Amino acid sequence: MAENERLDVLKNKRWLRLMRFMGSNRPEHEITRRLTVTMYRTLRSVAKQIPLEALLTSASEGVTPEFSRSVAECRHDFAEMIERVAAEPTIDMRSTICEKFVDAVVDRYLDQIGFRLVGQAQFATFDSYCAQMNRWKDLIRPALKRLAGTLESGKLPRVPAQSAATRAAEREELMGLSLLTGRVQRNGYV
Repeated sequence: MAENERLDVLKNKRWLRLMRFMGSNRPEHEITRRLTVTMYRTLRSVAKQIPLEALLTSASEGVTPEFSRSVAECRHDFAEMIERVAAEPTIDMRSTICEKFVDAVVDRYLDQIGFRLVGQAQFATFDSYCAQMNRWKDLIRPALKRLAGTLESGKLPRVPAQSAATRAAEREELMGLSLLTGRVQRNGYV
């Protein structure tokens, strides 16, 4: 059985790989594509673990005792995130609960990644990381809106199509990772 998705970057292999990728000075378009794919895969997995559609529908109706009970029964990071998003005062009336939830999830992960990457060569200061993070979020905003729309419709999110070359490159990269240490293997040695 697959392990539970977590909102902690250090406990989520999918996001750890993305963090390493972001820290390796890759082109912006590759990072945003991987970020989008990682969000889709994460929320697809979450939708299989908890009643995501039901929680989001309940949250859009307001925080009620029944909703809080449903969240407590799930005992899942993402269910608690939905509850937090639903409890926040509404500033932007145009955003739906699903859009706020997707934004909150990506913000949580990117903030944690920032704490790990700031101080390295490409992100000398937190301000430089925040500027880049905002740029990434602006670039993936349409994909995040589509993802939120998919969640609202009750469908399981599907990862956007990728070229065969992209899939092959990612497969090769994963094959180079040691299952024991998580480090990249070079010439058969870790």
